[in-house]
Amino acid sequence: EENSEKIVKYIKKLGIKKLDYIVATHPDKDHIAGLDKIIKEFNIGVVYIPVTDKNTKEMQELKEVLSNNHVINPVVNDKFYLGNAKCTILNSGDTSKVSDNNSSIVIRFRLWKD
Repeated sequence: EENSEKIVKYIKKLGIKKLDYIVATHPDKDHIAGLDKIIKEFNIGVVYIPVTDKNTKEMQELKEVLSNNHVINPVVNDKFYLGNAKCTILNSGDTSKVSDNNSSIVIRFRLWKD
């Protein structure tokens, strides 16, 4: 959370105004704290968040800023493309079945050359 201002400043310095994809891998504080501040600063495409019953302060803050964005709870084997990379969801991040760290969203990126 304390680094979110540094991250925002760095991304803006690069001239980036839109983040096409954000992945909140799992609901632990060390993975999502401050993400709400980053989302507020940029035009956001899609945000992948895990299915969770955790209602921590950080999850509440994240859900508050996501109301205007396209939120996806990923499903195993869902696919999307990022440039020339084919992305496949390998784990959905569903924390109802196993611990948070063992249920992180996992995405395989396969880069295809033209």
